[in-house]
Amino acid sequence: MRICLVGNDSESAANVKKAMDEYFAEFAVKYEVDAMDPGALISPQLWLDCAYDLAVFDLSDEPSRIQLLEYSVEVRRLCRKTKVIFISDELNSVLDTFDYDPDYFIHKPQVDERFPIAMEHLLKLDVNKGSNGLVLSTKQAKHIVPQRSILYIEHYQHKSKVVCEDKEITCSEKLSSLLERLDGTAFVRCHCSFIANLNHVRKFTRTQLHMCNGDVLPCSRSSQQIVREALESGGRFKA
Repeated sequence: MRICLVGNDSESAANVKKAMDEYFAEFAVKYEVDAMDPGALISPQLWLDCAYDLAVFDLSDEPSRIQLLEYSVEVRRLCRKTKVIFISDELNSVLDTFDYDPDYFIHKPQVDERFPIAMEHLLKLDVNKGSNGLVLSTKQAKHIVPQRSILYIEHYQHKSKVVCEDKEITCSEKLSSLLERLDGTAFVRCHCSFIANLNHVRKFTRTQLHMCNGDVLPCSRSSQQIVREALESGGRFKA
């Protein structure tokens, strides 16, 4: 994950970096942070080349505020994946951001408290969409799992086991909640206790799904038509 701090003075940058370190300590994900001065903004095209996932714009300096707001619009026009957090020590400056479509605003004295909330919000907006990834929380850590690597999810003993190509992760989230955050064109609830990634189905019978790793999932009577139609409409194969 690539992050850019724009317009942050040394103290502000240190506080934001500390909040990031504490937040990402729980994640099995690598990240790097760059800093950019308002007087040395790179061209939007170079920003696109850098492919930043997140930008934190400090709007505390009123003379440069409009410049940074307009710059944030231009870089996001070219690099749509960039999420933007505006921070400021002036709470009233949030009014200036309304026309610039921020993903999140943080009052600077609340960075420690609000940054984790902002990241949870942005990760759910970004990582849990489409075929990108799924954020899973366990007692040990938080994991970002590529959805394409998930074979199926099984609910048992009040927990959900996410079976991937290279590992298994057990979390306490309900199947219904997980299904809401998965790609609806690939994932189907084939049984009250199972969600299957249809891209990993190798054989489909009236009552079973045979997965690419050799596991066999049950397919309930109420789900048979939904599974069959999803497999056929996706062009995977005809049952």
